[in-house]
Amino acid sequence: MFDARQNYLLLIENLLDITHFYPLHDGNIGDKENSKIPVELEEGESEGYMFVRTTRHVHGYRQPPYLKEWFLYDTIERIHTHCMVSPGLTRVVMRVAPEGELGTDKERGYTLLHLHLPVDERNLIWRWNVSCKGWHTTLSDPNMQTARKVAEMFPAVVAQDQWALERQQRMMEFPDDGYSELFLKTDKALRRARQILMGLQRKERELQIAPIERASSTKLSAMA
Repeated sequence: MFDARQNYLLLIENLLDITHFYPLHDGNIGDKENSKIPVELEEGESEGYMFVRTTRHVHGYRQPPYLKEWFLYDTIERIHTHCMVSPGLTRVVMRVAPEGELGTDKERGYTLLHLHLPVDERNLIWRWNVSCKGWHTTLSDPNMQTARKVAEMFPAVVAQDQWALERQQRMMEFPDDGYSELFLKTDKALRRARQILMGLQRKERELQIAPIERASSTKLSAMA
């Protein structure tokens, strides 16, 4: 668990846009080739929440060092999804295997759950949980469960995200002065996530205003 010093929206955008894996995570879970993988966008509604999911499917991808340690193979086929399930939960699923072996007993991977709980405009509580199949072990130690190794190594990745996000938060303190964002094709997911979250915030404000208006109307009627 981390007491993170940034707005929770910045973390959600970070999780949905993994083009930042290079250069920020170069040498552990990222590399330049990762940023070139095409992305597909899916959105919909599930259990009352609007979701946004990205999928990156790649063939012949050479795994960065951390992923090779966790999932054994050097060159793989991979399906990697990031889904904002709700405003408080983003789920990451990675499935890797030798080419053509996804769905067989050679498949490796993890499910990574990120809980992002806003405290105020500049702070949040960030919790993450990783799960792998219990019998999967690491490349360097066949007695070490993969999930335990990921839990041991992943904080180094989180620390890099924290470093970048804290600096993004500081940038929010400066006036815009005519600044506008230039969006790329890979930004579709984070732009859609913003729209969903802003819509939820508007509804929340409307619910807060409505009781006040009804109370004022009732008071005026009583006075009449």
